[in-house]
Amino acid sequence: MIVESGNDYLIQVKGNQDKLLTLIKQEALAQKPTDSHESWHKNRGRLEHRRVQLYKAPPHWQQTYVGIACFLVLRRWGLRKGKTYDKTHYYILSRNMQEAAQAGELIRSYWSVENRLHYVKDVTMGEDKNQIAHKQAAKNVSLLKNIALNLMRLKGYKCVKTAIDLHAHNIKTLFQWLL
Repeated sequence: MIVESGNDYLIQVKGNQDKLLTLIKQEALAQKPTDSHESWHKNRGRLEHRRVQLYKAPPHWQQTYVGIACFLVLRRWGLRKGKTYDKTHYYILSRNMQEAAQAGELIRSYWSVENRLHYVKDVTMGEDKNQIAHKQAAKNVSLLKNIALNLMRLKGYKCVKTAIDLHAHNIKTLFQWLL
Protein backbone atom coordinates (compact mmCIF):
# COMPACT_ATOMS: atom_id res chain seq x y z
CA MET A 1 0.00 0.00 0.00
CA ILE A 2 2.84 2.39 0.83
CA VAL A 3 4.54 1.98 -2.54
CA GLU A 4 1.22 1.94 -4.45
CA SER A 5 0.30 5.28 -2.89
CA GLY A 6 3.50 6.84 -4.24
CA ASN A 7 5.31 6.96 -0.90
CA ASP A 8 8.52 5.41 0.37
CA TYR A 9 9.28 3.35 3.43
CA LEU A 10 12.19 3.05 5.83
CA ILE A 11 11.73 0.06 8.14
CA GLN A 12 14.05 -1.18 10.84
CA VAL A 13 14.55 -4.93 10.55
CA LYS A 14 14.67 -6.66 13.92
CA GLY A 15 15.01 -10.19 15.27
CA ASN A 16 11.31 -10.95 14.84
CA GLN A 17 11.92 -10.74 11.06
CA ASP A 18 14.59 -13.42 11.15
CA LYS A 19 14.48 -14.43 7.44
CA LEU A 20 14.92 -10.87 6.20
CA LEU A 21 17.52 -10.09 8.88
CA THR A 22 19.54 -13.17 7.85
CA LEU A 23 19.28 -12.19 4.15
CA ILE A 24 20.53 -8.68 4.89
CA LYS A 25 23.47 -9.90 6.99
CA GLN A 26 24.49 -12.41 4.31
CA GLU A 27 24.17 -9.88 1.49
CA ALA A 28 26.17 -7.27 3.44
CA LEU A 29 29.02 -9.79 3.71
CA ALA A 30 28.76 -10.76 0.01
CA GLN A 31 28.88 -7.27 -1.53
CA LYS A 32 30.61 -3.98 -0.93
CA PRO A 33 28.48 -1.02 0.13
CA THR A 34 27.66 1.47 -2.62
CA ASP A 35 28.46 4.24 -0.13
CA SER A 36 29.53 4.63 3.48
CA HIS A 37 29.47 7.55 5.90
CA GLU A 38 31.00 7.94 9.37
CA SER A 39 30.36 10.62 11.95
CA TRP A 40 30.87 11.44 15.61
CA HIS A 41 28.10 12.83 17.78
CA LYS A 42 28.18 14.17 21.31
CA ASN A 43 24.75 14.38 22.89
CA ARG A 44 23.39 14.16 26.45
CA GLY A 45 26.64 12.85 27.89
CA ARG A 46 27.02 10.32 25.12
CA LEU A 47 29.93 10.19 22.70
CA GLU A 48 28.88 8.13 19.71
CA HIS A 49 30.55 7.01 16.51
CA ARG A 50 28.12 6.12 13.69
CA ARG A 51 28.83 4.28 10.46
CA VAL A 52 26.06 3.99 7.88
CA GLN A 53 26.64 1.62 4.97
CA LEU A 54 24.30 1.70 1.98
CA TYR A 55 23.74 -1.40 -0.18
CA LYS A 56 21.65 -2.11 -3.27
CA ALA A 57 18.98 -4.73 -2.69
CA PRO A 58 19.27 -7.67 -5.08
CA PRO A 59 16.52 -7.49 -7.75
CA HIS A 60 15.02 -10.85 -6.74
CA TRP A 61 14.17 -9.44 -3.27
CA GLN A 62 11.39 -7.45 -5.01
CA GLN A 63 9.37 -10.66 -5.31
CA THR A 64 9.05 -10.90 -1.53
CA TYR A 65 9.66 -7.33 -0.33
CA VAL A 66 7.65 -5.02 -2.58
CA GLY A 67 9.40 -1.78 -3.47
CA ILE A 68 12.71 -2.55 -1.74
CA ALA A 69 15.52 -0.61 -3.41
CA CYS A 70 18.32 -0.79 -0.86
CA PHE A 71 19.21 -1.72 2.67
CA LEU A 72 21.28 -0.01 5.33
CA VAL A 73 23.61 -1.25 8.01
CA LEU A 74 24.06 1.21 10.86
CA ARG A 75 26.73 0.53 13.46
CA ARG A 76 26.78 2.75 16.54
CA TRP A 77 29.46 2.50 19.16
CA GLY A 78 30.79 4.73 21.86
CA LEU A 79 30.57 5.68 25.51
CA ARG A 80 27.38 6.25 27.51
CA LYS A 81 27.39 6.86 31.27
CA GLY A 82 30.97 5.62 31.50
CA LYS A 83 30.20 2.32 29.73
CA THR A 84 31.08 1.30 26.21
CA TYR A 85 28.48 -0.01 23.77
CA ASP A 86 28.47 -1.37 20.24
CA LYS A 87 25.20 -1.95 18.37
CA THR A 88 24.34 -2.75 14.78
CA HIS A 89 20.93 -1.98 13.25
CA TYR A 90 19.51 -2.96 9.87
CA TYR A 91 16.97 -1.13 7.70
CA ILE A 92 15.22 -1.64 4.38
CA LEU A 93 14.35 1.32 2.20
CA SER A 94 12.14 1.70 -0.86
CA ARG A 95 13.82 4.92 -2.01
CA ASN A 96 16.78 4.41 -4.32
CA MET A 97 19.51 6.36 -2.50
CA GLN A 98 23.04 7.16 -3.57
CA GLU A 99 24.48 8.71 -0.39
CA ALA A 100 24.89 6.95 2.95
CA ALA A 101 24.97 10.31 4.78
CA GLN A 102 21.50 11.14 3.48
CA ALA A 103 20.27 7.67 4.47
CA GLY A 104 21.71 8.25 7.95
CA GLU A 105 19.66 11.44 8.24
CA LEU A 106 16.52 9.48 7.34
CA ILE A 107 17.28 7.07 10.18
CA ARG A 108 17.76 9.95 12.61
CA SER A 109 14.42 11.41 11.46
CA TYR A 110 12.80 8.02 12.02
CA TRP A 111 14.12 7.91 15.59
CA SER A 112 12.91 11.45 16.18
CA VAL A 113 9.35 10.28 15.46
CA GLU A 114 9.88 7.17 17.57
CA ASN A 115 11.13 9.16 20.55
CA ARG A 116 8.73 12.11 20.30
CA LEU A 117 5.57 10.14 19.56
CA HIS A 118 5.67 6.40 20.11
CA TYR A 119 7.76 6.43 23.28
CA VAL A 120 5.61 9.17 24.82
CA LYS A 121 2.39 7.37 23.93
CA ASP A 122 3.68 3.96 25.08
CA VAL A 123 5.41 4.97 28.31
CA THR A 124 3.99 8.30 29.46
CA MET A 125 0.44 7.75 28.26
CA GLY A 126 0.38 3.99 28.91
CA GLU A 127 -0.82 2.98 25.45
CA ASP A 128 0.85 -0.45 25.61
CA LYS A 129 -1.15 -1.24 28.75
CA ASN A 130 -4.42 -0.41 27.02
CA GLN A 131 -7.06 -3.00 27.91
CA ILE A 132 -9.71 -1.80 25.45
CA ALA A 133 -10.89 -4.88 23.54
CA HIS A 134 -12.98 -3.23 20.81
CA LYS A 135 -10.72 -2.14 17.94
CA GLN A 136 -12.63 1.01 17.04
CA ALA A 137 -12.69 2.15 20.67
CA ALA A 138 -8.91 1.59 20.92
CA LYS A 139 -8.39 3.64 17.73
CA ASN A 140 -10.56 6.44 19.13
CA VAL A 141 -8.63 6.54 22.42
CA SER A 142 -5.34 6.59 20.48
CA LEU A 143 -6.64 9.47 18.36
CA LEU A 144 -7.61 11.42 21.48
CA LYS A 145 -4.13 10.83 22.91
CA ASN A 146 -2.60 12.19 19.69
CA ILE A 147 -4.78 15.29 19.93
CA ALA A 148 -3.83 15.78 23.59
CA LEU A 149 -0.15 15.31 22.80
CA ASN A 150 -0.30 17.86 19.99
CA LEU A 151 -2.14 20.36 22.19
CA MET A 152 0.50 20.00 24.93
CA ARG A 153 3.26 20.62 22.39
CA LEU A 154 1.39 23.60 20.90
CA LYS A 155 1.16 25.07 24.41
CA GLY A 156 4.95 24.85 24.66
CA TYR A 157 5.39 21.84 26.92
CA LYS A 158 8.59 19.95 26.17
CA CYS A 159 7.81 17.36 28.84
CA VAL A 160 4.45 15.67 28.34
CA LYS A 161 4.51 14.17 31.85
CA THR A 162 4.76 17.67 33.33
CA ALA A 163 1.80 18.86 31.26
CA ILE A 164 -0.25 15.84 32.32
CA ASP A 165 0.64 16.34 35.98
CA LEU A 166 -0.32 20.03 35.82
CA HIS A 167 -3.50 19.80 33.77
CA ALA A 168 -4.99 16.28 33.82
CA HIS A 169 -7.62 17.24 36.41
CA ASN A 170 -8.24 20.78 35.18
CA ILE A 171 -11.07 20.35 32.66
CA LYS A 172 -11.57 24.10 32.27
CA THR A 173 -7.99 24.61 31.07
CA LEU A 174 -8.13 21.59 28.76
CA PHE A 175 -11.26 22.88 27.05
CA GLN A 176 -9.70 26.36 26.68
CA TRP A 177 -6.83 24.72 24.80
CA LEU A 178 -9.32 23.62 22.15
CA LEU A 179 -10.37 27.22 21.40
